[in-house]
Amino acid sequence: MDRADAILKAVQRIYDAAASPDAWPGAVEAIAAAADGQRGSLLVEDQPQRRAELMIGWRWDPDHLSRMSAPGAPRTAPWAAGLPLGRAVRSLELKPERDFLRSDFYNQVVRPNGDFYGVVALVQQTPTHRSYVAVRRVLGAPDFADRDVAALQAVLPHLARTLELRRTIGIADLRLAGAMAVLDRIDLGLILCDAAGRPAYLNRRAEALVARPDGLTAGPAGIAAAQPEETRRLRHAVAMAAAAGAARPGLD
Repeated sequence: MDRADAILKAVQRIYDAAASPDAWPGAVEAIAAAADGQRGSLLVEDQPQRRAELMIGWRWDPDHLSRMSAPGAPRTAPWAAGLPLGRAVRSLELKPERDFLRSDFYNQVVRPNGDFYGVVALVQQTPTHRSYVAVRRVLGAPDFADRDVAALQAVLPHLARTLELRRTIGIADLRLAGAMAVLDRIDLGLILCDAAGRPAYLNRRAEALVARPDGLTAGPAGIAAAQPEETRRLRHAVAMAAAAGAARPGLD
């Protein structure tokens, strides 16, 4: 799977989680894979209570994940407060390597998993909550390249939308609401189609986009762009995404 397909798969998994909170582990796995990471994590933390409302650790040691999920655990580094909102950053851009190795955060959070290099982002921030996503590599592996950082950056807007939806609707409502109703509340055009590119569902935003006469169309023959080459690439991307996700249920 090439990088573009991996990013597309990650975006799909993120929107799977919008409709089904049980899909978050798969979303974190796909995000890490898109950035060529060996581990991944997602944290939504109630800051005043120091409580993890959502804590996902892909390929984390289960006992370590349990410890880090406990109230009051040191889940975030003191220097995380300086993270720019919505931008993926290499971890050593925030703290020099020498200081990082001596820090409590490295020795209590990163090292027990056998990790070192990472790319991290502050995805969402409110007066009471912060959300972080991180992708890491094991100790001894090389640092992340620019293209890896760019891949994580590409999925951040989608992750931010889904986490905002989770916050405003609430987990209970997400479980009770139908998937289509949830997708209608996302402020992004979303078309669900089969492997041949034939649309099965368009949310309200997508319906408005295809109603315009100057670009994307979605009919019985399949989705199409303004130019034949763009249509070919679009349908190829859909077919690749469907093939990649055929082994698991979701919004493929």
